[in-house]
Parts: sequence; structure tokens; C-alpha cells
Amino acid sequence: MSTKQQKSSGTKINIQVRAFFRSYPAMPYIVRWLCLSSIIGVCIGSASAGFLQSLDWVTSYRENHLWLITMLPFGGLAIGLLYYYLGKDIEPGNNAIFPAFASAIIADLVTKLWNTHHTHYHINLVPDISVLHIIYAIIAGISFGICAASFSKIIHFTNSIFKSKITFPPLRPLVGGIIIALAVWAIGTTKYIGVGIPTIVASFDQQLPPYDFAVKMAFTVITLAAGFKGGEVTSLFFIGAALGNALSYFIPLPTGLLAGMGFVAVFAGATNTPLACMVMAMELFGSECGVYIAIACVVAYLFSGHNSIYGKQLVGEPKHSRFTNYQGKKINEL
Repeated sequence: MSTKQQKSSGTKINIQVRAFFRSYPAMPYIVRWLCLSSIIGVCIGSASAGFLQSLDWVTSYRENHLWLITMLPFGGLAIGLLYYYLGKDIEPGNNAIFPAFASAIIADLVTKLWNTHHTHYHINLVPDISVLHIIYAIIAGISFGICAASFSKIIHFTNSIFKSKITFPPLRPLVGGIIIALAVWAIGTTKYIGVGIPTIVASFDQQLPPYDFAVKMAFTVITLAAGFKGGEVTSLFFIGAALGNALSYFIPLPTGLLAGMGFVAVFAGATNTPLACMVMAMELFGSECGVYIAIACVVAYLFSGHNSIYGKQLVGEPKHSRFTNYQGKKINEL
């Protein structure tokens, strides 16, 4: 082939490639982010597997060495000092929907490759949709919303007390650690500390004490308000599932269904994320419970008011026309 023919062929291919990308402008974006998401997913999946396995190990070790709870105040002081001298405020947030989905899917696959599996929750019975059942779901959703609002308000109020009474921040988790350690000793169980996965699982198929959600809420509020970071997500799952279980004492819906509704609805109300919680519920429990879950999440979201465990969360759209002046403001500014 002559040089002229080669140039002509190369030009033709170049034109075809450009025409293809003009027809499908999203392709370079998808390919680029798919590659980056693969790297991120492998890293996150491996880190998640390590975290989950280490969490199981340390929980088992703590249960077999309960004297470690007496060291909680000193651990709190160490955490407080680290955050005080080395920690920085973080403003999370992104709009990268495709990379987020791709990274999450790949991370999940990688976690499973490490032979690490997430806890499975199962709703045994989902009744047929009826007017009466919808009313019951709305009543449950109202309860979940009130619980979410109460949790958010109490945690911010308690945090303000710690800040006003203890001016040196590292001492707050020290005091909080003392309170938690004494409380565990007083009630004689570690059921309400840690992630509490066994209790969450049990809430789906057996009747729990009706006060479990309130005790867990108290422990979580003290822990977070004192300055211990993280842990609010699974704790809210615990509180919601236990509250749903308690509601089954007088709301004639299956215990597992109410526990599943509470699992996601309290979190939806406390974080103002009803849509995300609906999707999460479909993934965790299946689509059969979708109508009940949607009702619970939306009602909880509405009845939780303009409250959130995240004080820097922005009000994108007020929940009622009375509060149009809230739009664009942070929760902690209201």
C-alpha cells in the first residue's frame, strides 16, 4: 500500500472515530470513569473486607475480655486528642452518579472475592396491600419520623451540653467513655454497645423487649455527643428495627415487615434521604415489601421535620410551604 493510500485510510478511520464520539459523546466519560471506578472499587472492596473481618474479630475479643470496657475512657481521650490536634472538618458531597454506582458494584464484588459477606436480613411475610394495611403503615411511619426527629434533636442538645460544660474537646469523649462504661456495668449487658447486628437480625423474627430501641438511642446519643466519631448509621438501623419490632405489639402487621420498615425509615427521617433508603430496602429485603417501605420512608421523612443528624445538611426543598424561608439554609442554622 502506497504512502498516499495509508494516509487516506488513516484519515478515514480518524473521521469515523470522531463521528462515533460525536454520536455518542458520553462514551469517553463512561470509559474513563469505568477505569477509575474499577481501581477505586478494588481498593474500597478490599478495605471493606478488612474492616468487616476486623470488626467481627474485635467484637468477639471484647465479648471474651469484658474488662476492656473499663479502658473506654482512655480510648476516648486518645481519640479526642487525635481529632483535636490532627483532625479536620470534612465537607462531603459529590454529583458523580455513574462513578458512584460503578465503584459500589465493583467494591461489592471485590468484598465477596475476599470471602467476606454482609449480613442478610429477611422479611418472612408481606401481606397483601389493603386500605387498612396502608393506614397501619402510615401510623408506623409517623412513629419512625417522630423517633428520627427526637434522635436528631436530643443528640444536638446533648452535644451542646458537653460543649458548654467541658471546654477542652479531648476531655468530652473521656467523660462520655466513663458514662458508657458505668452504664454497661449497671445494666449488666453489652447488647446496646457496638454495632448490635445480632439484635438487628433478631428483630426480624422474634419479639424483643419494647424498650430496646430507647436504650440503644440513649447509648448512641451519649457516645456521639461526647465526641466519638462514626457509628450513627448502624445504630440508627438498630433503633429503627427495634422500634418496628416494638410497634408489632399493637400494630397488626408482621414483625419482620415492621422491623424492616423501621430499619430504613428512621434512617430516612434522621438523614432526610427517603429515596436512597427505599432503594437500599429493595436491595436488602426484596421488592415485595416496596409499597410498605415507601410509605414508611416518605411519612417518616415528612414527620421528622427540618431536623438531621448532619447539622451542615442543606435544605434543598422545604417540607411545608410555611418554611419557604428555610430553603438553601443549613440545618444547624434553622
